[in-house]
Amino acid sequence: MTHLPYILSAYGITVLTLSGLWFISYKRFNQAKKKLDVLKKHNYEA
Repeated sequence: MTHLPYILSAYGITVLTLSGLWFISYKRFNQAKKKLDVLKKHNYEA
């Protein structure tokens, strides 16, 4: 019996999880950046 399906699924889950975390953090970073740009436009210090 080969362990290949279990190894591939573990790597697949890891890649999907890391991709999801990266995507969420990328979206949140861009939202924060837009808010900061709005504050700078109105001459507020951040």
